[in-house]
Amino acid sequence: MKRSFGLLVALLLALAMPVAALSHDASPEAAEPAPPFVTSAGLGVSEFDIVVTDDGFDVPSSIPAGRYLVNVTNNASDAASASFFMPPADWTLEQVQAAFAPPEGEDAPPPDFSWLYRSPIAGGASALPGATGQAVIDLQPGRWVVWGDDPESAIPMAEVQVTGAMPDTLRPMTPTVTITATSTGTGYGFDVIGDVVAGPQLVEFYNKTDQPHFVAAMVSPVPLDDDQFMQVMMGQEDGTPGPDSGLPSMEEMQFSPSGITAISAGLKIWAVMDFAPGHNIIVCFVTDLNSPEMLPHSAEGMFEQIEVA
Repeated sequence: MKRSFGLLVALLLALAMPVAALSHDASPEAAEPAPPFVTSAGLGVSEFDIVVTDDGFDVPSSIPAGRYLVNVTNNASDAASASFFMPPADWTLEQVQAAFAPPEGEDAPPPDFSWLYRSPIAGGASALPGATGQAVIDLQPGRWVVWGDDPESAIPMAEVQVTGAMPDTLRPMTPTVTITATSTGTGYGFDVIGDVVAGPQLVEFYNKTDQPHFVAAMVSPVPLDDDQFMQVMMGQEDGTPGPDSGLPSMEEMQFSPSGITAISAGLKIWAVMDFAPGHNIIVCFVTDLNSPEMLPHSAEGMFEQIEVA
């Protein structure tokens, strides 16, 4: 792969995932936008809106530090995210954007994103075109960059200045499901607590490890055990198992647009995830910088099977 920090779908891109798998046949004209699943009044927190277009992010330039419900409306031409990270203090926005520039020439080394692993990443929300994603995030005081949660995103970044001091107390959230990123003897994993049901629900994601992680969700057409899922991901370069294996290809997986954006070590985010019924699998594809082979976390076992009725 060309990059070492694929915050959205690095492995999926490498496997040439079809756009239709993400779209679910949804478009701005397909249906009226769904009403928000959560509200700031119901959660007891302040909120602000972000509108994403192909030309950039419409976001407040300055907000007080605190816990916020972020409503990300996608008016871009493709699925998009709006996520917050804090760049090195002495970098300009132009330097940040240059750090994500693709390498020039086939023999050029890939960009070094190790600095991003050390940066605070508060996360955000994702949505299909014409839809709105929601998440509750904590924004500490300082200068933050809003980006598409993907080093290859063509959407121009924006800056947000978070002012004042973090409140002494923050309104607790009451998720119905908690997903925790954990360290294992071979890499990383997920612990899932709570009843996952079909449809939208507020999910807490807690990163208890030393590297950033996100939560992507997919649905398999057939039940898979862990070894079978690893075969689907790693069996062949194009992600297609052998014809006699009885296993689906990556192209046959149904990918959900309502995953959870990446957050850095030690942080939490509360995101609205819309689970489809069936054989769900949550997975993280961020590259492990401690791996000599630069393996994605998924190859180290960072996935979890969830049956959703």
